[in-house]
Amino acid sequence: MSPTIKELHISAADWTEIEDIVSALKPAKIATKALQEEDLMTGDFYRTWLKCKVDTERIGSRFSKLLVSYMNEREEKLFENEIILSAIYLDPRFKVVLNETQIESAKNYIIQVWEVLHFLENSEPNLLDLSSITGDNCHQVLKMIGDSTSLQNSYIEEPRQKRDCDVIKYWMNKENVSPNLFKIAKNIISMPVTEVSVERAFSAMKYILNSQSSKLAEKLLEDILLIKLVSV
Repeated sequence: MSPTIKELHISAADWTEIEDIVSALKPAKIATKALQEEDLMTGDFYRTWLKCKVDTERIGSRFSKLLVSYMNEREEKLFENEIILSAIYLDPRFKVVLNETQIESAKNYIIQVWEVLHFLENSEPNLLDLSSITGDNCHQVLKMIGDSTSLQNSYIEEPRQKRDCDVIKYWMNKENVSPNLFKIAKNIISMPVTEVSVERAFSAMKYILNSQSSKLAEKLLEDILLIKLVSV
């Protein structure tokens, strides 16, 4: 910029700082693009998050270190969410990152999910008091699921899967061995972690619902939108 106009002049030091900021934000840009994909599972989100954090930390600038510190704070908050914990726990690629307390929290949530599934699949609910679930009686409740051995032994002791492991296929292969645990995993790991699908649904709707089709019935609109979304 022109050195004769003070307000427009950018010094060499300023340019260096700008370059540092741009460089530090590059991993975040790559991660943001990766998170635009559809059907992302929690494990996929966490993999992208970890890569972004590692790549940002590797840059080593003052700004990149500041970003990493904020990411660590955010990660602590994410790991306070029992839904996130249970999804990561049931992802064979990343279960090893959880500590004992986080694993216990994940197990308790898994039990609650099973209770809901049990209620939906049976005419009468299982009258288990969820508030009474603690680490002391967690094993007994897991037995009710019918997969206690699989959950606490086979699954936990299995080696960590590679990052390119297909988690859906992994659990589909477990369906006959641990059918109830498979049902739970299918529901938890399919939890959407971004709003990409919702945003795309809104975008698709504006092409379906316009001035020429404003009188379409709600059910017909839903059917058209469903067909459009699954055919993409």
